[in-house]
Amino acid sequence: MSEIIKTEAVTLSKINYGDTSLILKLFTKDYGKMSVILKGARSPKSKLGASADTLNYVDVVFYFKENREMQLVSQIEILNHFTALREDYEKMKYASAVTEAVERFTADHEVYPLIFKGFVRILKLINEEKTPPELLFIKFLFFLIKEIGFEFHLTNCSVCGKNIGVTESAAFTVSQGLVCESCAKNLSSVYQLNAELLKIFNGISNRSEQIECSLSALRKMIQLLERYLIFQTPEFGGFKTFKLFG
Repeated sequence: MSEIIKTEAVTLSKINYGDTSLILKLFTKDYGKMSVILKGARSPKSKLGASADTLNYVDVVFYFKENREMQLVSQIEILNHFTALREDYEKMKYASAVTEAVERFTADHEVYPLIFKGFVRILKLINEEKTPPELLFIKFLFFLIKEIGFEFHLTNCSVCGKNIGVTESAAFTVSQGLVCESCAKNLSSVYQLNAELLKIFNGISNRSEQIECSLSALRKMIQLLERYLIFQTPEFGGFKTFKLFG
């Protein structure tokens, strides 16, 4: 027997199914990542199809049956369509990258209350704020890295614990994260950090709302974090979103 369930969710992806239906991958507040089917959503008379766009923040009602691979949606209502980010190429690029990160670093049917809250919040910030979407994406990546168990020190050497100031020589490694100049000599795949990159580490550690740095420094930081995640989880392979958007 099915149980009627209502929960909040963000649509991660959608694909056509049959002649008129849709299959959605949802990241839900109370049931984690799951697949659902919207029967008839692509029918001209359906009111459900417009609510099924990727990145929509929604209230969804479905008939839950424990052993069923895909749950059947009965109602779906948009809470936030994030219109502004859809009209801005760079915002859409990084909102899509956030969505990809959530999809690829969470397990099906596992509940992640903090990640769900952070996911919705970062989409709202990308949508509403003038802060560069690159910086917001970096902040989300650091948050996600912590939540999935790969956190590293942001102002201290991950090897010896030495405090690293923004004017000191330091490096980044895919195996350890931030390291001092001395420890870096004994490690492979070392990337030297300039003052701007160290400023980003320091700003993230201090939870600064704004971090003044160049766009090239933000993009370099994204590359470093992507390489770190690839090392920690080789099956990840890098963000497909960046290859798609260019």
